[in-house]
Amino acid sequence: MASKKLLTYQKQFTQRVIRLASCTNLSSHQKLILCWHWLDQVNWFNNKAIKYKNIFYSLKLVTTVSSILLPTLLGLELSGLSDDPNFVGVMFVISQLIALGLTLEEIIQSKFKYILYRKTAEDLKQEGWYFFQLTDEYKKFTSHQLAFPKFCENVDLIITDNLESYMNKVNKIDGSSVKRYESSIAARMSKLKEDK
Repeated sequence: MASKKLLTYQKQFTQRVIRLASCTNLSSHQKLILCWHWLDQVNWFNNKAIKYKNIFYSLKLVTTVSSILLPTLLGLELSGLSDDPNFVGVMFVISQLIALGLTLEEIIQSKFKYILYRKTAEDLKQEGWYFFQLTDEYKKFTSHQLAFPKFCENVDLIITDNLESYMNKVNKIDGSSVKRYESSIAARMSKLKEDK
C-alpha cells in the first residue's frame, strides 16, 4: 500500500514538473537535462530516504519491543512464575534479537542515511522551486533559460555535498573502528606480557 502511494506521489510530482518545465522558455535540450538530471535525482534520493527510513524504524521496533520484553520475562523467571524449560530459550532468542537489531543498525547506519537522503531530496526540491519561480539566487535572471546554468551548478553542489557528508561519515566510522581494534590488540598484548 505504501509503495503504491509512493509511486502515485512520484508520478504526480514528475507530471507537475514536466508541466512546469513546459511553461518555461527552456530549450528542449535543457528540459531533458532538467528531467534526467534534477528530477531523476530528486526521485532517487526520495526513494533511498524512504528505504532507509523503513529499515531504521523496523530495526528500532524490533530492538525496542525486545528490550521491553526481556526484563519482563526475566522477572517472571526469577519470581518462579514460569517453570517451562523453553522459557530460557525464548529469553535467549529475544536477547539475540536485541543484539542483532543494534548491530545491524550500527553496520547499515540507516538513521544517518535516512536523514542524509531526505535532506538532499528536500534541498533538491527546494532548489527546483526557486528555479521555477526565479526567486532566491535566480532573481537576477530574466528567464529560465538564462538561469539554467546556475541551476545545474547548484544541483551539482547539493549532490556533491551529499556525497562529501556520506564519505566523511564513512571515514569517521572506519577510523574509529580501526582505533578500537588497535586498542583492543594493544590491551591483549599487554595482558599476555603480564601473564608471562
